[in-house]
Amino acid sequence: MFEKIKRALAPQILRLSSFLLRGSIMGPDAKDRIWRFAQRYASYFGVQADAKLLNGMRVLVSSAPRVEQEIFLFGEWEPLFTRYIQDTQADGLI
Repeated sequence: MFEKIKRALAPQILRLSSFLLRGSIMGPDAKDRIWRFAQRYASYFGVQADAKLLNGMRVLVSSAPRVEQEIFLFGEWEPLFTRYIQDTQADGLI
């Protein structure tokens, strides 16, 4: 029964984690602890959710694969690579 409750709360817990990780309210140590908790929790329950990227786009992600966890929690994956692709597209190179 406790597993059912945890599974039902998983999307809300992950959304709260995402909000805290993207914000500037907390310091790096607290964000690291939240990231570790969210990563374990997300992997265990395999939640699928609609994630809003930093550029405003929305994508459906699963919380199990590591890349998709980062997209869900932080709004992007590999920030430097993401910015490179965005700049390249803006310059008309892709």
